[in-house]
Amino acid sequence: MRKSLFGYKIKETDNLFNSMQNHIDVLTGKITGLNAELAAKRDAVIDVEKYEQKVAQLKEKLVSLENENADLKKQFEEIQSVKKSEEPKVENKAEYIGKIYMTAYEDAEKIKKNATYEVEEYKKQIENVKSEAKQKLESVLSGVREKQNNMESLLKESIKQIAATLNEFGLQSDEIYEKIQELEESNTLEASKSEQ
Repeated sequence: MRKSLFGYKIKETDNLFNSMQNHIDVLTGKITGLNAELAAKRDAVIDVEKYEQKVAQLKEKLVSLENENADLKKQFEEIQSVKKSEEPKVENKAEYIGKIYMTAYEDAEKIKKNATYEVEEYKKQIENVKSEAKQKLESVLSGVREKQNNMESLLKESIKQIAATLNEFGLQSDEIYEKIQELEESNTLEASKSEQ
């Protein structure tokens, strides 16, 4: 067996080859890892671009909302100034507070009456629904009872018919059996006559 090839020892060549193969495998793994890292960074760059777009959109929306808020503030201030100019000048603050209290009390009474009325109406509706449901249930139950009675009577009638049919079949079976016996007896007699 040859131990060398073109001046190289086979074992050393194999070891060198295996070492190079391992080195290639390690490098291939590193390349794969770097490709994965590159793909992840590419995705991250895309995500950052999307994030920046979203931030820009949100900034635009924020500016729009701030402008809207400023407009609403102006409108509110204008309404407040109009209200203050329309407010009656009251010499006696206690009288003014009393009027406010009476108005609030009257409004509360109205709300209470309306709420009571609505509760009563709601109770009436519930009672109506309950009575309708009870009537429907009774109607359904009576229908079920009627169907049950019909089924029972049909079942009894069917049982009677089956019993009558079985009875008739039994009688016919007896007649057939008797006929068969007569035939067998006559066949036996004829067979014995023909043998003599």
